[in-house]
Amino acid sequence: MLLALAIGDAYGAGFEFAERSKIEQHNHLTHYEQHGLGIQPGCYTDDTQMSLAISELLIEQQPWTPLNIANKFVSCYQRDRRLGYSSGFQHFLDSIEDGAELLEKINPHSDRNGAAMRAAPIGILADIAQLLQFAKMQAQITHDTPEGIASAQAIALAAHFFIYDLGDKSVLTAFVSQHTATMWDDNWHAEVPCSAWETVNAVLTLLTHCDSAEQILLQGVNFGGDVDTVTAVALAIASQSAQYQQTLPAFLTRDLERGTYGHDYLVKLSEQLMALKQPQCQVSGATTRQDVVGMQHIQFYATQVAGITNVFSEDFCVFSLCFSESDNETDQNWQFQRALGEDGALASLGEEDEGICVVQEPQLQTFYEGITSLAISRSQLRCQFDSATAEKIGIQSLHIRYQLEDAQWQELVQIAKHVIVQCNYANIIE
Repeated sequence: MLLALAIGDAYGAGFEFAERSKIEQHNHLTHYEQHGLGIQPGCYTDDTQMSLAISELLIEQQPWTPLNIANKFVSCYQRDRRLGYSSGFQHFLDSIEDGAELLEKINPHSDRNGAAMRAAPIGILADIAQLLQFAKMQAQITHDTPEGIASAQAIALAAHFFIYDLGDKSVLTAFVSQHTATMWDDNWHAEVPCSAWETVNAVLTLLTHCDSAEQILLQGVNFGGDVDTVTAVALAIASQSAQYQQTLPAFLTRDLERGTYGHDYLVKLSEQLMALKQPQCQVSGATTRQDVVGMQHIQFYATQVAGITNVFSEDFCVFSLCFSESDNETDQNWQFQRALGEDGALASLGEEDEGICVVQEPQLQTFYEGITSLAISRSQLRCQFDSATAEKIGIQSLHIRYQLEDAQWQELVQIAKHVIVQCNYANIIE
């Protein structure tokens, strides 16, 4: 894992926030490029160095505390000072002596991707609850924001998914979304900024749609922007799965840095990290391969999206979100409904309110609740069903894509607010 991470980091570093012309001219997997800041070809950056800190702490099995994590961050930097960190954070690291001083003086409220870029090694943890806790704690040291924490957890979960062989890559995003209660997008096509949210979406896009390590590097760099983080993390995660063809040009290994913490150290540390993997029968808190693959994961593009209000009486109306793949009755057609008062309050049903009603047309099935997460944005809806409902309907998750104009989106939001009222598992991403 760590060797792949360093290769992705070093290759991507030559194109980090580079002009499009440089990407088009040199992104052909023939050689390492020099970074614009002067980082030499074949040298990795902060992405790898901070991942080494996480890996070493896991391997040493020291208590997972903020102080121990911070001490590792500082000591790994001090033993091998290198370019690649943001200028502000690098100046900060140069000014402090140890982890205690880091914790005392840092402003930890960043929503950038620094916590995510170093989280892949945490995927070796077999227990998902522990994984989420570890990812959150290390994120809070430098990126104590909802985006920073969720992104670190998402990357750790993605690595865990492949390390423990939990299913086909097509259901990776659903798995990560389920366990972070966040709707991630695996359809990224734009330049990648340093923000946590976009970085995870770009990584999931590569892992979902690429079939080889070469593809991951080429397409990751082609995004443009903070590509060293994207290619480092995606290649590290993909290295743990037989679903990706792993052959890479020889120069990537041959020309990778060979210093004290270079190629040989990376190989040795990776072996020690992977030795922490538990046999699959001992995995605790993880969704098994059968659980993930044994159910349908429905994905489709909705050509028709509507928010509808049906008023039946002064005190009773039904708000519906409707998504249709086409006019053909045999294609996907789903509705999310809620019975409320006309003013938007819960209908006068007392304890009979059954929450969100999910309808799969035409008359295939109708059921109430059974949802663990529901997220609606301008371009997609993701819904995850609980195990009992999934077993009953044969569907574990639903992912609907669509495109809406401003007015359509605002109309949908107004209906959606009624549909998800008092449902703490549901949210609208505006």
